[in-house]
Amino acid sequence: MHRDLPEMVARGYADVAFTWYHLVSHWAQIFPNHFEFVAVPGAEPFFTQIALARVNNPLRSGATKAFDEFFFGRAKDVYPRYEFAPMNDNEFGVSLALG
Repeated sequence: MHRDLPEMVARGYADVAFTWYHLVSHWAQIFPNHFEFVAVPGAEPFFTQIALARVNNPLRSGATKAFDEFFFGRAKDVYPRYEFAPMNDNEFGVSLALG
């Protein structure tokens, strides 16, 4: 998945693009003349969760802290309000087990 997929589709460089559910549902809502959300049957088991991973000794620790504060302070309200990603209180901020 490429960060320029919406631009490539909107400009007509590509007819279709596979991307994450939460992104395409957001694009389809705010750019209805350019995007249409089409679910792929059988893809449900591969649905992903939005996650944040921190690193030890980040290059810009102040920026890391600022992003954490912004994301955890705003995303819980903003994401569902604009249908970017559905979240409830039991899902937001939960630690995910890795491997």
